[in-house]
Amino acid sequence: MKILFVASGTIWGGGSIALYNLIKELKYKGHEIFVLLPRKNGKLYNELKNIDVKIFSAHYGLSIKPNSRNIIVYISKYIHLLIKQFVGRITVMQIVKRIKPDIVHTNVGPLDIAHKVCIKKGIPHVWHIREYQRLDFSMFVFPSMISFKKKLEHNNNHNIAITKGIFDYWNLDLHKDTIIYDGVFSKKIYEPVYNVKENYFLFVGRIEKAKGLFDLLIAFSKFKKITNDYKLLVAGSYANNNDYMAECKSFIDSHDLNESVIFLGERNDIYSLMSKAKALIVPSIYEGFGFITVEAMLNKCLVIGRNTGGTKEQLDRGEADLGCPIGIRFNSIDELYNCLIWAISNNYDEIIERAYKYVMENYSTERHADDVENYYYSILNEKLLLSIKN
Repeated sequence: MKILFVASGTIWGGGSIALYNLIKELKYKGHEIFVLLPRKNGKLYNELKNIDVKIFSAHYGLSIKPNSRNIIVYISKYIHLLIKQFVGRITVMQIVKRIKPDIVHTNVGPLDIAHKVCIKKGIPHVWHIREYQRLDFSMFVFPSMISFKKKLEHNNNHNIAITKGIFDYWNLDLHKDTIIYDGVFSKKIYEPVYNVKENYFLFVGRIEKAKGLFDLLIAFSKFKKITNDYKLLVAGSYANNNDYMAECKSFIDSHDLNESVIFLGERNDIYSLMSKAKALIVPSIYEGFGFITVEAMLNKCLVIGRNTGGTKEQLDRGEADLGCPIGIRFNSIDELYNCLIWAISNNYDEIIERAYKYVMENYSTERHADDVENYYYSILNEKLLLSIKN
């Protein structure tokens, strides 16, 4: 099978890691893989080159309305968006004509450069819906939400939601769409890391409002009044002009937390950090899937997660399957503070062992690739049957 993937970026994060894992497994299965990227740099680009995948590139971007109150800036960004949309669609059309793929697979929801091309060429379009958009990232899709939903509903479009919550939020079609949870680790190469727990809590993710770090800082400042024995390690990237980061640092300064909250930047030893952490805190306002939640459980790290979105769904699924909790939840900053106190006051070995067992059975890249491959075949078989009837 020839598959063209259309990716939104090359930064290494949950969506790009899941894409890389899927491509690697499908290539291992013998499928011919092509990938369109918006630039020829970044970790995703380098990793794909390492596994000898054919890569195309063009200057395109997310189909998101500009966010500016300055009318001149807004118009400028709007024109720039239209140009990038045009370039993206022309590039997809050229690639499709050249390689004639069986499936075109767009890796995120707010990226619309392949949908119309696939309709015109009669190629099934698979759309990976990973986000709530407005709820998790305050995104407003271009040109409108009504237009986006109509595209999701089109008969030539086939949606993969990464959680049931996202499936229900977008009111997807049970007959043509599906839910497939991301693959996080490969059973062929994964080796668990076991370490003695150290006196720190861990936050992993981009420093932005959607990830909820500020709420964690408030809870941690209250926690520090009880004990000075623990630190908060923050592993994640941020833009230099990040207002949210400035807000977080201002809070740290005003609450005398400079010695207790340590910003590590991007790290390549996240699994080791997780394995030694007292707990991973996932305070995201509305996480789509929560890659780091699974990764923490994989490394036998207690997860303390906000009881919303994909984090809630993973904790719900695990508890329903095993009959006991696989993590700790909170609904407010006060509850998060209580969770931090609980984590240093109780033995939770049984929880992390259950969580480890659950993710080992449910979130392998092999299982994920099998599910996506089977979905592809069901789409192509349906297309074949329709062509025979007509």
